[in-house]
Amino acid sequence: SCAGAARLAGRTAAGAPCAATGEDSNDGVGDEMRAEAQGEASAALLDRLSRASRRALGSIALGASAAAAVVLATAGGAHAVTDEDLLFLEAWRAIDRGYVDKTFNGVSWFQYRQDALKSPPATREQTYDAIRKMLAQLGDPFTRFLTPEAYATIMSGNTGSVSGVGLEVTFKDDEVQQGDAGDEAGSGDVAKTQAKIVGGNTAGEGVLTVVAPVAGGPAARAGIESGDRITAIGGQPTAGLSLYEIAQALQGAPGSTVSVRVLKPAGGKEMDVSVERQVITLEPVRSALCGPEVTTKRGERVGYISLSTFNSKSAPNFDAALAELREQGARAFVIDLRNNSGGLFPAAVQIADSLMPRGVVVYISDSAGVKDIYEAEDAGDMPDKGGEKMQEPIVLLVNRGTASASEVLAGALKDNKRALVLGEGTFGKGLIQSLVPLSDGSAVAVTVARYQTPALKDINKVGIKPDKWLPTALKDVLAEGPEKVCSVLEQTGSAEGMFEGAPRKFDAADPFDELDDLDMEMAAL
Repeated sequence: SCAGAARLAGRTAAGAPCAATGEDSNDGVGDEMRAEAQGEASAALLDRLSRASRRALGSIALGASAAAAVVLATAGGAHAVTDEDLLFLEAWRAIDRGYVDKTFNGVSWFQYRQDALKSPPATREQTYDAIRKMLAQLGDPFTRFLTPEAYATIMSGNTGSVSGVGLEVTFKDDEVQQGDAGDEAGSGDVAKTQAKIVGGNTAGEGVLTVVAPVAGGPAARAGIESGDRITAIGGQPTAGLSLYEIAQALQGAPGSTVSVRVLKPAGGKEMDVSVERQVITLEPVRSALCGPEVTTKRGERVGYISLSTFNSKSAPNFDAALAELREQGARAFVIDLRNNSGGLFPAAVQIADSLMPRGVVVYISDSAGVKDIYEAEDAGDMPDKGGEKMQEPIVLLVNRGTASASEVLAGALKDNKRALVLGEGTFGKGLIQSLVPLSDGSAVAVTVARYQTPALKDINKVGIKPDKWLPTALKDVLAEGPEKVCSVLEQTGSAEGMFEGAPRKFDAADPFDELDDLDMEMAAL
């Protein structure tokens, strides 16, 4: 539930979309939608008939019996409520009920349904195309149709394991820094795939490049390394494919094999590598205690934590890494969200709660205004945890590949002056989707709400601006792992400068500060 997924401090408005959690919270909704769709299909089918045909039919009952099959006899033949009609109407109803923009981008939503059913689809693929065409009317790239295979991939990514070759990949242009806003930075075979499927299924720009192989995984054992280019999978060129299509090609049954064509950097030759798939356990958190030479100006030793995605393991693994680093002596922390394209919303809220003594994490709003307020639990109300939360200084690393749930966390820490944000402006995805399963195993990802940061800033298509630029030496150091980041910090001595200006006193965001200042100025006049 919404309250169970994150701490709401009793401030959830009635009727707020539980789907804002990003989880599948639509138990029973599919059956209810299908029953309604059957009734709607029966009514819509009448619209296909001529007036003369309707008179010939006489009286037709369209009540509860429509839940079975409705056959309408006409002079031209029989018209039945088909499974294709019902599936289309399930998707239509999911948008009608949940979509954040009740103007539906200026489309008469009821009329669109009526018009679409005048030319009903005959095959499942035609139905899928009709649903895609319908969703395209909204002009929202994040409200998308998911085939059964795509939906299954998303759900497996959320649980923390998947059967594949163990590669994290991104589209990278040699002329552009990794994670550029034009790229679909993310994982093709690992957990972040799910965020990119929801966000879009368009072809990526640039060259498909390995960010990192899973340590000890099939790809690593086959000799595939960070920085390698992948030009073909199973004989199919990767140029023009989306990350979802790449994920589908890399994933498969455990024990099966796939051919991956690899181009080594620096003038290497292409070679085909046969990789055996296996179940990969996805580890979203990597951490390291940097050497004793890596300290702040106050002499505080630095711990580094990388968060690559938000799945069901992210929050508990983050808390464990944080506790371990503190026990080892870390007194300042670098948290790396670069190229983290999002994932499960509650995981981001839970991590923000771990890092904030109190205050608003995020506001959730729809077309009617603010519906939910997610707040960090006040440390003073936590006797079971000693009434304390970590208060050490934090530097947060972001880039243009930081999106969605990552921006929830970044916005919470920045607006509440809990962390100093370094890097580039973030991607700017301030919309929240709910996955609504359909009766054939497919689903629609529906934008149900938008979020605002604790300072009531809408970052959609804008992103979060960093407080400072990231030191040049660290810009391309991500795929090599935490130890490499710590090594660069030691070699360059940049840790001291990074933590200069990092907040050391929590200051909860007040979205009305600017209004108060304006009132004072007017009073002075």
